[in-house]
Amino acid sequence: MAIDKLPPAQRLAFLHHHNDQRCKDVAMTLQKSEKTIRNQLLSAQQVIANFLKEKWDLNIPISRKKRLYRMDQLN
Repeated sequence: MAIDKLPPAQRLAFLHHHNDQRCKDVAMTLQKSEKTIRNQLLSAQQVIANFLKEKWDLNIPISRKKRLYRMDQLN
């Protein structure tokens, strides 16, 4: 699964965020800055997009503005 390819910190931030938590809430929960969480989420999206490209030849655009996929689409 694509999420398994993420480093632990990115995976944790990604899972919290995709559990409908805002970046600010994830940052408070994980005791990190909001900027750090945003950077981890962007990096996680890039890792997942690369995984999907390699595995299924899917091109997923990366956006800082919104999530472009749901968790159930990554299984």
